[in-house]
Amino acid sequence: MLRLIGPVLCGETATPVPGAGLTTLVSVLAVQNNRRVSADWLISQMWENPPRCVRSSLSHQVARLRRYFGEYDDAVTLSGGLRTGLELACDEHSLDTVCFERAIDLGFIYLARRELGRAQQSAVEARRLWRGDPFGGAGPAPVLIQEGEHLKQRWHEACLLSAQVDAAHGRYVQAIRALKHLHLVAPWSESVAVPLVEVLTSAGRRDEALEVCRLTRTKLRRVLDGEPSSRLSVLETQLLA
Repeated sequence: MLRLIGPVLCGETATPVPGAGLTTLVSVLAVQNNRRVSADWLISQMWENPPRCVRSSLSHQVARLRRYFGEYDDAVTLSGGLRTGLELACDEHSLDTVCFERAIDLGFIYLARRELGRAQQSAVEARRLWRGDPFGGAGPAPVLIQEGEHLKQRWHEACLLSAQVDAAHGRYVQAIRALKHLHLVAPWSESVAVPLVEVLTSAGRRDEALEVCRLTRTKLRRVLDGEPSSRLSVLETQLLA
């Protein structure tokens, strides 16, 4: 498996990829899994100010990467060259970012179907795969920064899934603790505020639920210049009745 969440690791033995340059190259190619990319695009990602011998440097890194995959992970292949473009091919089941996102998506599907056991398993799997900030050890390639932010958002969704599963099982203390933390991070997020209000209400904590409604409405107006959705407004109206 190629592990991109947390420190970048390769193979069944979870071997660290040596050096920032090679780690960046592996990560950039893996983000474009099964898609051919040009040498010019790779250079733009790996060097902010490319040296004169940049193509020689890239060629050297590519050669090192081929040897590395040959030694540590035969499930990953690197085809092409600098003239024709490079393509990293890795089975989706061997790429932790794909498995991570799939676990979250399936978890919410199972939760909607009230298949709580499967939803719990998916939440546990997503949390297991998260080992820290993505692309650890890689340089600040633009595509990695963008993809890293996306994966961090998905991590918040994984935490939300876990909290909603806890709530569905009646584990209100754990659910409220997790949802309050998420709401603290993004107080304008109604995807967090609505389940938090619902769980607080179910736990008999009406005043706290009303405060969440008030805070979310205020942050929505200040940060996003928006108004609460009908769902949050209905919950607030019911609490005030």
